[in-house]
Amino acid sequence: MQLMEALFGSKSLITILLISFTLLWKLIASLRYRNAVRRHGCCSVARYPHKDPFLGYDLYRLIERSRQRNDAVPTLQWLFNTYGNGKTFQALTWGVPTVYSADPRIIRAVLKEGFHNFGSLDWATEFLFGESAESLLPQARINVAQFSAAVERSLKGVTRRVMLSPVLSLLPKDQVWHGAFTKVNQLFEHYVDLALANREIHSVDSQESSSDRPKSEPFVLLQELVKESQDREYLCDQLVSIFLPAFQAFPIGLADVLFQVARVPRVWAKLRAEALDLGDIQLTFEVLKSIPYLQCVIKESLRLLAPLDRIVRLCMRNCVLPHGGGVSGEDPIFVQRGTLIDLRNNILHRDTKYWGADANEFRPERWLDPNLQPRWEYLPFGGGMRNCPAHQMTITQFAYIITRLVREFETLENRDQVLEFVEEYTFSKRSQNGVKVALLRAKT
Repeated sequence: MQLMEALFGSKSLITILLISFTLLWKLIASLRYRNAVRRHGCCSVARYPHKDPFLGYDLYRLIERSRQRNDAVPTLQWLFNTYGNGKTFQALTWGVPTVYSADPRIIRAVLKEGFHNFGSLDWATEFLFGESAESLLPQARINVAQFSAAVERSLKGVTRRVMLSPVLSLLPKDQVWHGAFTKVNQLFEHYVDLALANREIHSVDSQESSSDRPKSEPFVLLQELVKESQDREYLCDQLVSIFLPAFQAFPIGLADVLFQVARVPRVWAKLRAEALDLGDIQLTFEVLKSIPYLQCVIKESLRLLAPLDRIVRLCMRNCVLPHGGGVSGEDPIFVQRGTLIDLRNNILHRDTKYWGADANEFRPERWLDPNLQPRWEYLPFGGGMRNCPAHQMTITQFAYIITRLVREFETLENRDQVLEFVEEYTFSKRSQNGVKVALLRAKT
């Protein structure tokens, strides 16, 4: 800085030069982008009119305020309809170009056909480090309540850190959050270290596969992973996708079903009648999957209140997406390396053009229509090669618990004075007011 002052004379002149250089760099980048768009026969994407054209702080503030007002979904719908073509628009996320889309054709192109062009951001891995599915077994010498509270506090900071990620290193450290994720991380590192030590002691053959394991021996994911790698960080990272869905997505998803059914009494009555008609039959996977109205209720709840309602990918190389450009959104768009793709399931699942005028209503009967066969229009568990591997198990668990409940209890009553769903975001979306219901047995 002193050398620059000696060369150019004053700090004000240096400031002017830096600003000029930044503007020139942005102009060159813009020209290169426009040339690439023309060269590939693409059209531009509708853009959000930022008041802050450098970082896009105004949009961040708008979305954050909508979360605080508990109306994030209506705000997003307004953004798509006002500044996009209804399904796609482009904006800045702390200076990073971001394409927001709820177009099933773009989602398919990103998650399937163009899979190799886009990488997972793995936010949870980066900010929570890793965890083990065995962490809460009885032999785990932890206070479960304290550990759950630490995970909860860690997850609450994830969404904010994701949105602030480009400038996160410039912000002061959140000591409370740091303490929480340190507590979480220490436990999972402990179990990884135990697995590695156990492997070394018993000299486990690295060529051994799960098929070589005696049938009487239970399957432990971590034990199988250490046969493939002894990288401590890698092992923690691989366990992340096991723990997060188990900790939040499943219980929240089940709670959401009860939340919605309690507000539509006829649905519980139909579920109960359907379950009682089964008699004393064993509730196997095949039986649960074959109960039609029960499956409709689960699908409809996940459509409206999927706990994980967005998918974020990072463009790893310049590429062309087949749709999203122009006034109608039918033209191809050019996506530069480094662009974020923010796919919004919560908007996709409420598209009135596909789901009908009552798309925002909980109506399980819509799934009885044989003409309703969604593919990329319905993605509660993601899609493509990175879709949730446990989605069938999750739906089966939902079905089993709900069937047991409707068999046992005649009525499910809402006990919440607030009828609408009030959003709260941690790592997943859930009801801020909880699920205030009463289960009543049949009168004798």
